[in-house]
Amino acid sequence: MTIWLEHQSSKEAGGIYLFQDRASAEAYLVMHAQRLKGFGIPEVNAKIFDVNEALSDVTKAVLTAGGGGRGRGGA
Repeated sequence: MTIWLEHQSSKEAGGIYLFQDRASAEAYLVMHAQRLKGFGIPEVNAKIFDVNEALSDVTKAVLTAGGGGRGRGGA
């Protein structure tokens, strides 16, 4: 799952991604940073967070990644 973000006036864009686990998030970050460098974007700012499932349950968040069950998050 991806939620896309954009701030046009500062020419920034990003996303909130949901991954099954931290290793998948870290691997995607490496691949994505390399891909963006190929487009002439030299710097990627990223943070990886764990999902707070208890609070997410309170707001009835749907936590699925890649069609699987509950997942871990990354952004």
